[in-house]
Amino acid sequence: MPLSHDRRDLEQLLADAEPVIVRTLSRRRGLLTEADVEDVRGAVRLRLVRKLTNEEDEPIASFADYVAIVTLHAADDLIRAKHPRRTMLANRIRYVVTRDSRFALWEHERELVCGLAAARGRAPLTADSDVPLDPERIAPSLERLLAHGPRVLHAVVSMFAVGLHEPAVHELEPIGVAPRILEELESRELLTKLWQEIGGLPPRQRAALLLNLRDEAGGSALALFPQTNVASVAAIAQALAMPADELAAIWNDLPLDDDRIGTLFDLKRQQVINLRKAARERLGRRMARW
Repeated sequence: MPLSHDRRDLEQLLADAEPVIVRTLSRRRGLLTEADVEDVRGAVRLRLVRKLTNEEDEPIASFADYVAIVTLHAADDLIRAKHPRRTMLANRIRYVVTRDSRFALWEHERELVCGLAAARGRAPLTADSDVPLDPERIAPSLERLLAHGPRVLHAVVSMFAVGLHEPAVHELEPIGVAPRILEELESRELLTKLWQEIGGLPPRQRAALLLNLRDEAGGSALALFPQTNVASVAAIAQALAMPADELAAIWNDLPLDDDRIGTLFDLKRQQVINLRKAARERLGRRMARW
């Protein structure tokens, strides 16, 4: 799809995107409040405007597919931030289905599907299941559940998460100033300056900030540095005092929630929040004149 600068064309594309966004968000029903849905819709529209008005970006092969993927990613990022215990459970389930040879993971209609290895590629079941599931014994529970057929991974996590209690939403820290700083970085020179200032932070502040750094849609903004050749993945790993292979292992899970960052660096959740807050305040002061 060629990019267009015509305002009417852009408005029409955004109008065409709206039903796709709504339909896609219906897949995450029950995990997003009305306010969350509006936040995701706004973030997706913003990303679409930026994509469609950037002449240097690659053309979009399928607009509907692109909108659906961006929406799912934005919704899932918000769910991860609001439901940290569910996220940890999801990571454990995903680890089992990707490491245990009895299981397989594949994609179907833009959703990840898990099933027994022999069923790889089949469409997932959608009916409810009464198979008892034990979060402490994931592999045998999965084997019983998936013996009846593959299922969407997101739905499987929800089945395991029944009865799981999350911390109150007000305990979760808002995204804060870091994304707003990144939105103002319209040149590589400014991004380079930001990376230099991040390098001047104490090590634990750097870790708390970088591993949770988010873009306007709630996804990881850390990839911005290697994408612009400002800092390589190896340089980021060094800034985090982390072996490059360990960073590579968690790269696709970024941004990490506070509990997981705390586990990696032997910190309590509130310590992670305080460290990141201090880092943002310092960066805000240092970057203000830029």
